[in-house]
Amino acid sequence: LYEVLLAGIVRVTGLFGVSLVKNALVLMSVAWVDRRLRYWGASVLERVLFVGLVYLGGWPFWVERADLSSLALFSWLFWDIDRVGGSQGWTRRSWWKWASVCALWANLHGQFTFGLFVLALHSLSLIWTGRSRARPALLGAGLCLAATLLNPNGIALHTGILRGMTSTVSEVYEWMPPSGLGYLFFYLTLAL
Repeated sequence: LYEVLLAGIVRVTGLFGVSLVKNALVLMSVAWVDRRLRYWGASVLERVLFVGLVYLGGWPFWVERADLSSLALFSWLFWDIDRVGGSQGWTRRSWWKWASVCALWANLHGQFTFGLFVLALHSLSLIWTGRSRARPALLGAGLCLAATLLNPNGIALHTGILRGMTSTVSEVYEWMPPSGLGYLFFYLTLAL
């Protein structure tokens, strides 16, 4: 779906529109990181330094590709988990929102599987904080998983990704482990 959207944008606005979408996705990602830092009580200097490192860590790899949509959605997901994680938990409305986001995500980029993994881990972590919140969270994560089946390939998308993850991935650049000096900022950001 991402490539179809980009083709439509190119047709309407030219390459400027594609560049605009790329920058908007990067800006959304960085903005969600900044919101999390503000939520945690980080000072302005800490926020500028950390967001700057995040930006520098990803800058060499931000091209007009579908993985930028996953970056923005991950940032939003982590913000939502942080924001609600320590209080009453997500409402039904929140879970329906995330089910819709997961359905869209599955049609945009294959990293939706990691989003589901994060949701499952979050839901399982609630077992230790209180069973009354864990059950709705596990049901919500199941709803999000079911929503990802709303794609042209159905469950074949999921099995194809699993098959790809267990095979040799030396030809899929996005799935290769980070290496080389080009990832220095990535490792530094990860360490922080």
